[in-house]
Amino acid sequence: MEATYSLRNPLSLETDAEIENNINDFKPTQLMIIKQTQVNSLNGKINGGTIEISIIDGTDKKIAWKGLLDVFYGDFGNAYTGANASLTKFANKLIEDGLLPQKQ
Repeated sequence: MEATYSLRNPLSLETDAEIENNINDFKPTQLMIIKQTQVNSLNGKINGGTIEISIIDGTDKKIAWKGLLDVFYGDFGNAYTGANASLTKFANKLIEDGLLPQKQ
């Protein structure tokens, strides 16, 4: 599977049309948009947050799947462990919903 990624820079002068042209030039079968919508903190330290994930069909540009991923580091002891556990949950959900093949 060929893939690429792009990070949106809020200070960039690149227009939305230019970003869309770059996406279209790649000709994706699906597009995943990941947007952090919430940051949680306790005593001035970040301890989690909420991430909104959308998967868009590359042909008709319609949303094929959407979900929220809540990450809470306190459940896992540290940011690295919490992020890994959250990514595993996310991948398992994509498998369950038929968007990724079963593990072999």
